[in-house]
Amino acid sequence: MSDERVRPVVALPEPEYLVRVGELAYAVSSLEWTMLGDLHRLAPGLPEGLTLSDLEARTTGGIARRLRQHAEHMSPGPLQVYVATAAEALATAAALRNDVLHARPATHPAQGQRLYRAAAEGQRPTGHRFWIDDAWLDEAVVRLNEQVRAAAHRPAIGSGIGDARGARARRGVGRARRWPRYRMPCFDDTEVPLTGDERAHVGDLGGILGRPPEEGRLVHHHNADRDFVALCRG
Repeated sequence: MSDERVRPVVALPEPEYLVRVGELAYAVSSLEWTMLGDLHRLAPGLPEGLTLSDLEARTTGGIARRLRQHAEHMSPGPLQVYVATAAEALATAAALRNDVLHARPATHPAQGQRLYRAAAEGQRPTGHRFWIDDAWLDEAVVRLNEQVRAAAHRPAIGSGIGDARGARARRGVGRARRWPRYRMPCFDDTEVPLTGDERAHVGDLGGILGRPPEEGRLVHHHNADRDFVALCRG
């Protein structure tokens, strides 16, 4: 297949501008996945409804709204601050990306072909119009970088996340049991259930379980009907 067949047939601005537009859109997606990808690590202290399966089908703005709603009802502490910060970061990122993706091509008086945004509230135009030009992109990237840096201050496992034992109990964690597949007993109340597409980074879970590594080893159990991590003897 020739190069021409895989290129858009519409008129395009210069490649440098397209790269900047693409970088902004990609950075927003990267920020969004940074938040979603950290949910498994923080699961013991998060309220119900903040899981990957609950959030991943939502828009960036929808994720921000859900995080903000839950943050308002969480106990004060590092985790609540992080969820609120993540909500603010994603709300800002969503607004910036929407301005780009909902803008339309027009001829800029000084920069050639650029995107031109007619702002709207819901389905109604506000009358505010502006260029997605070089200066706008400069400012947007600065704002986005500020949000990325703010959201990078994530709470450590076991620090301000709350009572992990109580959180696990609320998630229906059972008593110690021996699983025939692995033939090793696990400590009482040390299972961390995983659901949907959540797959824990096992190395992070020592703090969640609240036991030092020398007391056992973390085992990721997975079969057709159960998926969890437990600290097991042996």
